[in-house]
Amino acid sequence: MALPVAAWLVFVVGAAAWFGAMHMSEESVRAQEFYRWINGVGGFTWWVTAMQAVTGVLLAAHLILEDRVTGTTAHWLTRPISGGRMLAAKVVSGGLLFVLAPAVLMVPVWAAHGFSPGEVARAAGEFMAWQTGLTGLAFGFAALSKSLAQFFFAGLGTVVAVPVAAMVLQLMQNKRLLENAEAARTWWWLLAVLVVAFMIRVLLHQYFTRQTTRGWWTLAAGGVGLIALRAIAPDAMMQWAPPPRAKTRVSELPGERFAGEVAVKKIVTPFNRDLPLAVFLTVGGAATGGDFLAPENSLGVNVELPDRRRAGLAMSPGGLWGEEAAKRIGGLTRDDGPVEWDMAARLGAVIDLPSVGSTASVTGNMTLARMRGRMLAEVPLRAGASGRSGSSELRVVGLGGAAERAEISVILEERDSLFVRDVGLTAGRGERAMDQSRRDVYLLVNRAGGICKCLHIVELGSANMGAMLVSARRLESTVPTQGEGRGRVELPGWREGAVLMKVRFELVGRVVRSVTSANVALVAEEEKK
Repeated sequence: MALPVAAWLVFVVGAAAWFGAMHMSEESVRAQEFYRWINGVGGFTWWVTAMQAVTGVLLAAHLILEDRVTGTTAHWLTRPISGGRMLAAKVVSGGLLFVLAPAVLMVPVWAAHGFSPGEVARAAGEFMAWQTGLTGLAFGFAALSKSLAQFFFAGLGTVVAVPVAAMVLQLMQNKRLLENAEAARTWWWLLAVLVVAFMIRVLLHQYFTRQTTRGWWTLAAGGVGLIALRAIAPDAMMQWAPPPRAKTRVSELPGERFAGEVAVKKIVTPFNRDLPLAVFLTVGGAATGGDFLAPENSLGVNVELPDRRRAGLAMSPGGLWGEEAAKRIGGLTRDDGPVEWDMAARLGAVIDLPSVGSTASVTGNMTLARMRGRMLAEVPLRAGASGRSGSSELRVVGLGGAAERAEISVILEERDSLFVRDVGLTAGRGERAMDQSRRDVYLLVNRAGGICKCLHIVELGSANMGAMLVSARRLESTVPTQGEGRGRVELPGWREGAVLMKVRFELVGRVVRSVTSANVALVAEEEKK
């Protein structure tokens, strides 16, 4: 079976290499088909991964069935080979062919994608764990089967029947499905442990006793047990689930530079009642070397207005997060003092907005995140420009926008290691979950013209294969203008020498600070800098 295994290895590594090398075409951008492109790539990678898993399982089963354990006519039974030695030979062969070999062959692909040694090690570990699970399942069912056809139907039937039966039983009992993420994670870990234990039990029993009927009954008992466990999972898992795992320890950050004093600089009242109040905070403790304290969670922080109305404080959407800190990292400003952060307080659909000159107070507790920022890319603002830092690659695929509204949009194709995936992104206008370990900020800069604008982010979609991630994004902003009021026009020549900067902030630690500020005067939106 050397040729089929070699073909499977080429299939696995070749598909990953193709995925790492393919690019979005400029024609698809001009035709406004980037949604279709990224969704098509995602669907294709799903099918390719499924085909790789199925063919790998069939090959692993064939490795066992070459020397069948069922019946009394297998050729190896006539030789002085014990069941234990045969099992050891099959396990070693399966580990080399279906676990170690593909992982080793994937290393050049990951290296070409810019993975660091740590990312390569993590990708290889997860890949080998996945292949070990699939190979173990194939070995367990194949050891009890008389032929590849029996293996296929028995394995497929079990894989489909057990979760379906568990779901039906669960719904018949009117029990809710697992909604808690930690409970669901606990369930899958428990499932993996039980399945591995059953497969080991089946393999040892079959190779040492060759009691096939008893082996099938063991698998049947395991399936019934999993069905019963899944039926009670919503109750049991909620009790067994560990508390959410914190990626960093929530504690006081050392040193006066990270004291994290929070002050309200100003509150801006908008001209449009559908827009939120803009609250500008300064967070003390900005440090050199790219470390900053940033508001991460503002639950419990409220803005109270003179007419006793209250509004909760929340992070502003899109690229406004971290604009000033990103400018410092990009060398656009040199101030080492407190960093200013733009927040938002929504009042809802109200008729009377607070007037300019009136005062408001801000009180509550805020979680601050110590973020370490670094420049990942600085590329010219033109189609085809690209930049790279490690596994992170940015490529400008196209430029657009509505000229009548003085807007610009930049279509990006971005690549990353799957381990830094921004899971907080949604399809909305750049809205992000606050509790995340990474955040990217994009700046439109023209140094000669003194222009720096932060861009809003719109996620178009993403696809992944072999621990590699490809995303499509659109960045939006208004173009630099000159003039006043309705007479404002696009600033001529601003595109010449314009560059796009990508700055990444990564979480280092967290600290909670109180916010207490009374009698803050409201200013007009035109004063917003």
